[in-house]
Amino acid sequence: MHTIFQRKKSETIIWVISILSAVTILNCTEEKFINETTTTESSQNLKSLTTRVKESIEYLNLENWIELHGYQNPKLREQRFPFGLEIAQPCSQETFIFNMVSVTEKIKSENSLPQETNLNFQLEMISIGTTTNIGTAIINTYANNNNTLIHQFKQRWIYRENQWWHQEENMQETCENLGSGIN
Repeated sequence: MHTIFQRKKSETIIWVISILSAVTILNCTEEKFINETTTTESSQNLKSLTTRVKESIEYLNLENWIELHGYQNPKLREQRFPFGLEIAQPCSQETFIFNMVSVTEKIKSENSLPQETNLNFQLEMISIGTTTNIGTAIINTYANNNNTLIHQFKQRWIYRENQWWHQEENMQETCENLGSGIN
């Protein structure tokens, strides 16, 4: 009788260990799948951010301020009450164009470059904060296809509504500057 009791107790212990092992294996597999999914999503986000920043830099290099304005957070571009008046719009197209011309002229002036100098902007580095999901782009500025760096600035990008948008922490600064490094 004692032997039968020990055998049933052993079988129960083996059965419990088997179940716990199966649960542990399933949890590890699920965790690995979650980590792989997160890594895949992160790399897709990095790829989409890189594409978006490079597109905006193309418009910046062409001085196509109207198209570049389209990369600003829609909250900055939407018309506000009362009746969509420009004064109530945080970043109207006209204000943005004026600011972009002013900023590029300031870069030329600070570097003693003639007004006809072409500025060339190039993406240096891009990253996404793992906890914040906020993108940072570091952009270098060169003059007349010269390899001498004349200016570098950062841009802050946020992911909203399945798209990356340029938006500095202070939303008004997004309209006023190319990046936080230009004052």
